[in-house]
Amino acid sequence: RDEPALDFRVDPTAAQVQQLIETARQRAVPADNERASLARLRDIALIETLRCTGLRVSEAVGLKRKQLRQESEGGTMAWIVGKGRKERQVFFDATAWRALQVYLEARKALDGASGRPLGELPVFARHDKRAGDRILRLSTEAVERMFQTLAAAAGLGDAGITPHALRHFFATKMYQTTHDLSVTQTALGHSSPVTTRVYAKLEDGAVRAAHQAAFRHNEE
Repeated sequence: RDEPALDFRVDPTAAQVQQLIETARQRAVPADNERASLARLRDIALIETLRCTGLRVSEAVGLKRKQLRQESEGGTMAWIVGKGRKERQVFFDATAWRALQVYLEARKALDGASGRPLGELPVFARHDKRAGDRILRLSTEAVERMFQTLAAAAGLGDAGITPHALRHFFATKMYQTTHDLSVTQTALGHSSPVTTRVYAKLEDGAVRAAHQAAFRHNEE
């Protein structure tokens, strides 16, 4: 089943999402603490990825490096196998892709020492002491905790900003830009348009503008 949609009251604004990202970027870490430095870069890349791809958090933490693609014409994307084994493409904007590449470049030595094929490694790895030198995938619970910590630090503790809220942000932005329920459904990997329909929240004035355009001739 598709996930239940969130209440629109917890739909984060673009300003709130940017505030969360800036808090992640500005987080101070000791210069000699490689783990903390990698975790900071990972968190930035992860938030940027969720912001512009609409991935479920389970899909993001399950992402492997071999699923990432940089196309010859300059596009950047990933192949996802989502709920019900449905495949879809998700796309990165330049900011998210750059954050991802900065993180993976900083992790290069660890990845190389893992002894595993590069493509099989998780895109988003753990950097806690218990992980040691192993490249282990994050858990969804760890991502939830990270969001809670950053949201509190950003003064957004009551804003309801969670990983799924960023999926909601993505869905609403996609629909408001395209006004195409089918495109939004495909981008989200929903099996039913009924699930997607709740995201079809028109911006203020859209219905009035459409009505005026449709019936203007009756006013002449």
